[in-house]
Amino acid sequence: MSDERLIEDRFKTYHPIGMGSFAGVFWGRDQTSGEHVALKMLKPQAAEVKDLVDRFCREAEIGSLVQHPNAVKFLHFGWYQPPKGSERPYIALELVRGLPLDELLNHRPGITPNEVAYILASVLDALHAAHMVGVVHRDLKPANVIVQAAPERLLRPNPKGDVAARLGVPGLGDPHWNDLMPLDVKVLDFGLGKLLEVNDRRVAKLTQAGMLAGTAHYMSPEQVKGSADLNHRADIYGAAVLIHRLITGRPPFTSESVAEIARDHLMTPLPDLPDPWCNHRIAAIYHRGGAKKPEDRYQTAAEMAWEFKTIYDESLMFATPPKFETPPPVVKPDKGGFSRWLRRRLPSRRH
Repeated sequence: MSDERLIEDRFKTYHPIGMGSFAGVFWGRDQTSGEHVALKMLKPQAAEVKDLVDRFCREAEIGSLVQHPNAVKFLHFGWYQPPKGSERPYIALELVRGLPLDELLNHRPGITPNEVAYILASVLDALHAAHMVGVVHRDLKPANVIVQAAPERLLRPNPKGDVAARLGVPGLGDPHWNDLMPLDVKVLDFGLGKLLEVNDRRVAKLTQAGMLAGTAHYMSPEQVKGSADLNHRADIYGAAVLIHRLITGRPPFTSESVAEIARDHLMTPLPDLPDPWCNHRIAAIYHRGGAKKPEDRYQTAAEMAWEFKTIYDESLMFATPPKFETPPPVVKPDKGGFSRWLRRRLPSRRH
């Protein structure tokens, strides 16, 4: 599609921000509110594949459920009919002007304990909000964590530049990114997320039991096994793996074989953090969060987040921990399938 297009007489697209295998993200503007947005759209070929359309719609549903300042905000879901080709779904999201955590860390000499604690607390708070509405992310990794630039450092976007230029933010290596503590952290891409059956909110799981979903380096043991009863503690394991990546620059298991990585997640304890991190409080959080058995981990993401907050916020060090809400219990799935439930929740297609 061309860079500029009016969608449903409401959203105007401008230049592309990033393109993936199946979808692209464009800088857009809501003509009604005047707000700048990110418009995520399936590519024409992908829109012809039913499974990809279903997964894209599931991402929209999950986005509408997860509401938290540290999660990319869902704004709207709809269907777009281009002049040529099939009708395809799109999602309007909060435009987050920042850079992926992995790219930032690749261009920095290191990270401080307070930064690790701040980033993980922000991520875990967003995950807890998702868990409380029955959503498990399942693909937590640095590329899915965005650090938002400070408003006073935003630049005029350059559509022909790199991703930083297209978003109008300081480039990689700029001193602006030397201290991440004052910057907002956002979790995105719940596309592999799993909607659980919680309480009386009846939904069905698109991903079948036994199907591997997620990025191998960051998978929990229960994801590797394809457990049908996977729950929010899988994300807690993923958060522990993320700690190792932030500190060492690599995930804990780095075999070239996906099968060997999967086996390590199943059988091998997470390796110790290097000196001097192995003697820091973060090491204890890391090992507990990364326990092989879900019942041995933190029981909620909020509890794990609190541990990190007591590291960078000295006023909390001797404070009494709050009572942590427990995510709703998973119940037996109802019959009917994802598609029927989705039709009840999302706007109908226009014809």
